[in-house]
Amino acid sequence: MILLAGEFRRFLFFVILFSSLSIYGFADCIVNAQVDRNTLIVGDPLNLSITLKHRDGETCLIDEDIDPKRFKLLKKDVKSEQRDGYTIDTYTFTITPLELGEVTIPPLNVRTATPDAGMPDDVAPLSTPEIKIKVEGVINNQEEAKIKDILPPEKVYERTYILLYILISLILGGILLFLLIRYIRKKKRRKDAGSAQKEVQTPPLSPYEEAMVSLKVLEEERLISRMEFKLLYLRLTEILKRFIERFYGFGAQEMTTTELCAYLMDHPQPNLNLESVKGFLQTADLVKFAKFTPPQEVAYGDYNRVRQIIEMAARPSLLATGEKVERK
Repeated sequence: MILLAGEFRRFLFFVILFSSLSIYGFADCIVNAQVDRNTLIVGDPLNLSITLKHRDGETCLIDEDIDPKRFKLLKKDVKSEQRDGYTIDTYTFTITPLELGEVTIPPLNVRTATPDAGMPDDVAPLSTPEIKIKVEGVINNQEEAKIKDILPPEKVYERTYILLYILISLILGGILLFLLIRYIRKKKRRKDAGSAQKEVQTPPLSPYEEAMVSLKVLEEERLISRMEFKLLYLRLTEILKRFIERFYGFGAQEMTTTELCAYLMDHPQPNLNLESVKGFLQTADLVKFAKFTPPQEVAYGDYNRVRQIIEMAARPSLLATGEKVERK
């Protein structure tokens, strides 16, 4: 009897133990909480991960009321998966602390329920553990954060091009001054030449007489010996074209060398040697526009060639009127 009583007590103990395990195990929930870091700067986000593991068919709910005075909830994410008869719910809260120093993330309540018992209000809830974190300011070392004296100025050596700019300015200024003086001299010579031509053009002079006077004035200026060939050929061209225009009656002075030669080819003028006119004008263009410098012998020859062109053109009319052809 004593043996039977002892075995009955053991049997009764196991029955009670199995019943209690089945009741609490069915409603059991494993809670785990962690953060991705324990030290951060104020204003930085922090991820709080809470994992609830419970049997399939049971319910575990978490209280999401995080202290709004000490933390600001930025985002919440919930994932759930089933594994070996268990359901694992993972809550990820992205929060940012609002205080400096040692800050505690308070426990969050977790309530469990079974399919039969439901979720009674008088059941004491589970909770997540407290988690302590350290929140630092933007400047950690307050001694270094104090305002310090301004450092003395340091010399900074910089490459300068002032002397080069001055040299270039002087060179450019000299070139401009040279061009200005040259322009003034040319203008004065042209003015003097124009005054001389006006004196020569005193009427009543015939085209031939005017040309001869102009050639004589030009000879007295001695432009060839002074090596002023450009001015020489400019004056010779003007004298020849003015004679042709006055003597033959068409606008030769306004024509270029090409235009004048083309006109004379289409409209031959009596006693006017086209080849001689063309040869002189082409040489004159080289001197005036291409900076060609002819030998003095060529310049004297072109001066005499212009005289011969004018004399040959005017000879018949002069003989008819009894005028004398000048000879040099």
